[in-house]
Amino acid sequence: MAARGLSDSGVLNARGVMDHVEMILEEELGGVCGVAAAAAKEGDSARQRPLDEVSPRRVVLWARCMEQRPQLLLCLSKQTNWLQAKAVTEVARHENLLAHVWAVAQKIAAMHQDLDNDIVTFMPSVGLIIGHHLHDQNTAEALVCICTEFGIPYARVGMV
Repeated sequence: MAARGLSDSGVLNARGVMDHVEMILEEELGGVCGVAAAAAKEGDSARQRPLDEVSPRRVVLWARCMEQRPQLLLCLSKQTNWLQAKAVTEVARHENLLAHVWAVAQKIAAMHQDLDNDIVTFMPSVGLIIGHHLHDQNTAEALVCICTEFGIPYARVGMV
């Protein structure tokens, strides 16, 4: 089972899922962004950045991800309020994607940094537990989109 394997590799929560996905992206993109290596080198000090100082490498990684995986951008644009209605329509029509990719990548990088590392929400039998009681609505919906895109098992709790 995929959830058990992730749990055995040390994934305990949403931040661990995001770290795992970023390692997958680094492999897919040939390590061009160096997010995994930089995070390992910087350690916890990088996690303490103020939200307005998100990792530029992480933003680049997620922007490149959405350029390669437009269905993730579409899901995030529909399920969160990170983009205005006009932008959601443009994404659905594949118009002006580059501007929207960077805006959403910035939001994902900020979300990653804001995830609480002390709450264990990854269960080996189920996967990531996602709910509005654990995350704000945008974070919960973004996690659903990311888990779906990368085949990470999850369960919605208290969400429609």
